[in-house]
Amino acid sequence: MKYRHIALVLCAMSLVGGANAAGLKVKAKQLVSQDVVESEVARVQQKCGNAELKASIDWQAWSGYDYQEARVDPVNVAGWVGGQVNNIYDDMVALCTTIDHAELYKAEFSKLKKLNFSGQSKITERDTSFSLSPDGTELNIKLNGNGTYNSKFAKLLQDAWG
Repeated sequence: MKYRHIALVLCAMSLVGGANAAGLKVKAKQLVSQDVVESEVARVQQKCGNAELKASIDWQAWSGYDYQEARVDPVNVAGWVGGQVNNIYDDMVALCTTIDHAELYKAEFSKLKKLNFSGQSKITERDTSFSLSPDGTELNIKLNGNGTYNSKFAKLLQDAWG
């Protein structure tokens, strides 16, 4: 009987340790993705003529997602977010440099002071949404929870300016 209790305690401790290890792996991937958010914005600054533009990410939504429901690994998702943000930065650069009337987007992007990345309320949301603050100085970007990019996001980004 005594050994059975010890075995149960050891089993419980290993489960908690496994959860902590998974949490550390998620946090490590989030730090890598956060670095992408904060450092790769330099491409947008340079190409869109806005040296003061800053970017940040709020990870709160990801901590509340039901990853089992979506059948995805939270460690992978945390890493995919960086790729998703990089693709959005590519779209922003394209808007400022290569599309028809790029100079109009470049003028609007030059007014931005902050890019606020966060997650949608549910991991099952498939689209990323873009909205401008009333004064046009902040672009709020709610990433789809599973970290995947869709080429229609470029159109959704354009639509933020109407």
